[in-house]
Amino acid sequence: MGDGEVGGAGAPRAGDDGRGSLDDGRGPSTGTSPRGDSFPAFPFTPYSIQLDFMRELYALLEHGGIGLFESPTGTGKTLSMICSTLRWLEDVRKRDAEKEWEQQENVGGGDLPDWLTAQGNEREAQRRLQKKNKMVKRLNAARARVKRKSSAKQRHATGSGDDEFLIDTGSEGTGSDTSSESDVSNCGSDDVALTTRRQIVFCSRTHSQLSQFVGELKRTCFAGRISVAALASRKGLCVNPEVTKLKTISRINERCMDMKAKRCTVQATAKQRIGSPSKQRSKKKNSSCPFLQRDEHSQRKFVETVLALPMDIEDLSKLGRQRGTCPYYGVRRAVPEADVLLVPYSTLLQPDTRRSLGIRLSQSVVIIDEAHNLVDAVNASHSACLTGEDTKVAISMITSYFDRFSSRLSPENSNNVQELRRAGKALREAIERAGDHRQIHSVDDFVCAAGLDNMNMCKLVRWAHESKLAFKASRYAESLLAQNPNTMGSACRLDAIHSLCSFVTTLTNDSEDGRIVVDPKGAVSGSDSCAGMLKFVLLNPAKQFEQVVQQAHAVVLASGTLSPTGLLVNQLFPRAAPESIRQFSCGHVIEANRLLVLAAAKGPGGVRLDFRHEQKGSQVMMDEAGRLLLNICTIVPEGVIAFVPSFAYAEQLRSRWSATESLGKLSSKTRVYWEPKAATEVERVLSQYRQSVVREGGRALLICVVGAKMSEGINFGDGLGRCVVVMGLPYPNAMDVELQERMRYIDAVSGAAVGIETASTGRTATGREYYNDLCMKAVNQSIGRVIRHRDDYAAIVLADHRYVGPRGPDGAAWPIRKLPGWIQRSLTSVEEFGAAYSKLFQFFKAFRLPAPAADYGGS
Repeated sequence: MGDGEVGGAGAPRAGDDGRGSLDDGRGPSTGTSPRGDSFPAFPFTPYSIQLDFMRELYALLEHGGIGLFESPTGTGKTLSMICSTLRWLEDVRKRDAEKEWEQQENVGGGDLPDWLTAQGNEREAQRRLQKKNKMVKRLNAARARVKRKSSAKQRHATGSGDDEFLIDTGSEGTGSDTSSESDVSNCGSDDVALTTRRQIVFCSRTHSQLSQFVGELKRTCFAGRISVAALASRKGLCVNPEVTKLKTISRINERCMDMKAKRCTVQATAKQRIGSPSKQRSKKKNSSCPFLQRDEHSQRKFVETVLALPMDIEDLSKLGRQRGTCPYYGVRRAVPEADVLLVPYSTLLQPDTRRSLGIRLSQSVVIIDEAHNLVDAVNASHSACLTGEDTKVAISMITSYFDRFSSRLSPENSNNVQELRRAGKALREAIERAGDHRQIHSVDDFVCAAGLDNMNMCKLVRWAHESKLAFKASRYAESLLAQNPNTMGSACRLDAIHSLCSFVTTLTNDSEDGRIVVDPKGAVSGSDSCAGMLKFVLLNPAKQFEQVVQQAHAVVLASGTLSPTGLLVNQLFPRAAPESIRQFSCGHVIEANRLLVLAAAKGPGGVRLDFRHEQKGSQVMMDEAGRLLLNICTIVPEGVIAFVPSFAYAEQLRSRWSATESLGKLSSKTRVYWEPKAATEVERVLSQYRQSVVREGGRALLICVVGAKMSEGINFGDGLGRCVVVMGLPYPNAMDVELQERMRYIDAVSGAAVGIETASTGRTATGREYYNDLCMKAVNQSIGRVIRHRDDYAAIVLADHRYVGPRGPDGAAWPIRKLPGWIQRSLTSVEEFGAAYSKLFQFFKAFRLPAPAADYGGS
């Protein structure tokens, strides 16, 4: 169900609303300046909270800065963002045009007759049109220049058969990664002159969420007058079966660039060997990608089609297959002319990727949806793992490469290849020296301990990036394996050298911004490698994210559940001035009587509910948990979702209840299902649970794990989620070394920042507060699985005495203060379960009506 399906009835408005296109080159309007008070593109009459959301977002965009926008799932968040941001984009472009128009009118200054002024204005309109046409011509000329330049750089074949793997000499490699993504005619360019316009960069975690944006956009009148470019990796957009059959992203990238390079060689050779035998030319052409063989006119038609109608990556792939044109490079050509760019997290968070795709954030608005995942995404994007097996394979690849090409490398390249091999050996030895004990180092300490302190890491990383050594060495190793699979022994992991280069890159970070974890057993973050592992853990995501904040006109973080916002602000904007951050949290579209939230301190047997680590495994507590669910399932007419802290605890409960009468009693009242550990089994269990509730019209209990698949991304609307129960406070594992280092880092920063207030709380954050926020973030995501639309209703039970007390000055226990506002407003705390039972009974008594159709699709 789309976010926008929550409002009143009515079909989307057709056609334009009379304001013209976003960039139609018209003169100034005669109406008053827009203020963002109304949003006619909204396809039906918005609810008051939707109107408030759009006005608050519009106000933020007017002034710029940072915005945190929380709007519960089912309140039309995506549709509200579309209508507000695109209205602002129209308005600001119109105001920019008016300012330019006024400046033109003021030139000369004298009083002129009306007819002469009108004639001048008409000429000015013609001048603008000519200017736009000239811009298109300049674009074509720039692409032609890039084509000539790249063709001139191609190395000619010498008969050896492997020159394609040779590192460029001199300065030809400088900036080659960016160039390699844009140097081929018909493959896109980074023409700066065409990317200075304001754009909306919409970012989300998955492509399915970006597809939802496209679907919601099509419901508005903006769909017919704005242009959208949905960017993705080669793995997401490639339509060449010879490339898509490869397993890893790095190998897909390598094969794509290899085919593109061969195409350039064919073009260059064809120009200089016009009279050569066609057999030789066709042989080379066949080794390149057929989807890059289209002429300029065909590729331009592809771009025009992309810009004409909003498309997601599935649409782009289908169009590419139909036209025989590469959608990956085709959509990149559309970037400078698009009004809206749709990008996944990984694209936004990597500066090199942004540059290679031609994404400019200056004057643009960045909107990050599902932003409760953003801190984790930044940390993951700038962390790196290197296994012992990776080092072994990478060293073997570099050695084979150097043995083959050492006599043909320049002195500088020869030295750098050997330096990278020495770095690989040093990292392998660092794992071996760790013995049986896991170690934690600062970056500087690790570099010294590994004997790499006499190596210029920044220079080595820059050279590896510019020379494309990883790509060339990997391709050479692949050619050896194709000839003889035993050539390199176990060196079948051709992306190992990419892992080595990525890890070496992390060693250029400031020492205080991260930690190196050395694990001889390879147990970091659940890895089961037996060859040992090195991992760089980013501790300062703010530093990596600040470039986005500094460059963009405005940065908007939006989610159905952002609370607790302190976690986001302290991690991403620790020194932001309070006035630069606008926070907005709207209520839900449901009426107050359709939601019941209870915090219960005791269970049915009078036992205090205490799911702390030391107590939750006791037989008394597990038995009380069984009685709690039995009583709740007796009252709730349809589906109950119960969240427990971990899979291990779920198994403990299952074992204990099976050995006692608890499971039998539960089964007599309701069907009982358990979330499986294997992600591949989740859909099967969900289907069975859904059938019990919807098709059979009965009760069902689904026991899920906080932080697992069913706690995020699965919607339990209507009868599938009439009640959600959270047992305890699901703190992350306190013994996790990464968590411990993050908490120490936050404590160190807060200690060094005494007297400096944070934007969110007015005081410095501590490691313990970070730990608490992680816990409540998980709770909020779990309880957000229910209530999906205006007519839905559900109860939420927070089962633990810590939700009830001790209470702070505001009369609430600390976990309650970290719940979303719309949940807090409906909450009642009770000591005795009898009171909770009575409230649950009365609540569901009021809804003894047939339930509407359920939908548990992804959010």
